Amino acid sequence: MKKILLILTIFSFTLNGAAQAVSDTARPTTSPVKATAKKARNMSLGFSAGYSMVFGKYGAVDPQDKNSGFASGGWLAQVAFDWMGKNRFGLELQYIFQQNPLKDSAEKVYPSGQSYTLGSGTWNNHYLLIGPVFMTDFNRLRIHARLLGGIIYSFSSHFNTTDPYSGNNNHNQGAGFAMQLGAGVGYVVSKVVTLRFNLDFIAGWPGKERQYASQFIRWDEHIDPKTGQVVYEPVYSAPVEYVIKKVVTTLNPSVGVVFKF
Repeated sequence: MKKILLILTIFSFTLNGAAQAVSDTARPTTSPVKATAKKARNMSLGFSAGYSMVFGKYGAVDPQDKNSGFASGGWLAQVAFDWMGKNRFGLELQYIFQQNPLKDSAEKVYPSGQSYTLGSGTWNNHYLLIGPVFMTDFNRLRIHARLLGGIIYSFSSHFNTTDPYSGNNNHNQGAGFAMQLGAGVGYVVSKVVTLRFNLDFIAGWPGKERQYASQFIRWDEHIDPKTGQVVYEPVYSAPVEYVIKKVVTTLNPSVGVVFKF
């Protein structure tokens, strides 16, 4: 009787173990590795180049108008970094180099108070701008618009000044406020690359102020009419102040590529 009870007990434990094994095999397994979050591409770096079309006082050739820039059509190159936030708005930081040759008529123009002509040089303008940008997609088309503000730093013979003492032509640079209003459309080639066309209006107000103090030139000899003695009087150059202000206005179509990361 004891042997029978022992056999039944062992058989019962065997059945319970088998049932537990079947239950564990049928239970679905879960992966310990969680799904990786999709990488957000909210930053981009763009490069573009195009034509710089002058208008307004920037291209005027009236030598009597102090704002005349004598600039002709040229070219520009842009590098832009965008950081996009929520609701399709973001922030853009942009550097622009712009070059516009002087027109032929500038070679015969003497700026007010100068001893040198404007010559046959160029306008070389550097811009550093920052401001809001809007961007949205329509299938494979990407539309963007921006309004940026910052500074312009200009190299041009317009900002040169003549030293009244030495007669030398001093080369100066102009600086001032600048702004850009632009829009564009791009074709999304992939998640990383977009080909884009831009149309930007750029304006800048560079200026330069320079003063030349009065300087000793020579001693002049005079005879005092009352005493008949020789008197020496110093001769000084007159102090001179130059205030030069210009307006740079251009319309700039360009094409380029944008990389998102």
